[in-house]
Amino acid sequence: MIRSLKIALSALLVLTVPALSAMPALIFIDESFIEGFGDVPKLEGISEIKDEKIVFDTPAGTYAEAFFIISATKGVLIKQYREALSALGWKEKPLPKAIDGSYTFYKDHEMLALTFYKRGEEPHLRILLTPN
Repeated sequence: MIRSLKIALSALLVLTVPALSAMPALIFIDESFIEGFGDVPKLEGISEIKDEKIVFDTPAGTYAEAFFIISATKGVLIKQYREALSALGWKEKPLPKAIDGSYTFYKDHEMLALTFYKRGEEPHLRILLTPN
């Protein structure tokens, strides 16, 4: 019985270790999450504009909105957010083509929207969390 268990564990390691090493590395800042946003990670390449954050609880759930200056490209950030949010149980729901620059994710009874835009020539990101 112990021999069978050792064989099964060895097989499991052989199958999972290559899969784990093939996973892309996500770059979290101090492995932290955005304050007030539950399990929404703070990725490298975004800098929060502190005086523009709103977070409050309602009977239906948390409403949170924050704005960030971005130093990474939109493509890199959305790829990393898709991977990180998917790993945390968020599901992406594509928006109509008319809403360019926005990405929406759902989990439990919450909706998360990431919107990329420019203020002047500087690229920014708006992250909005609302009850769904």
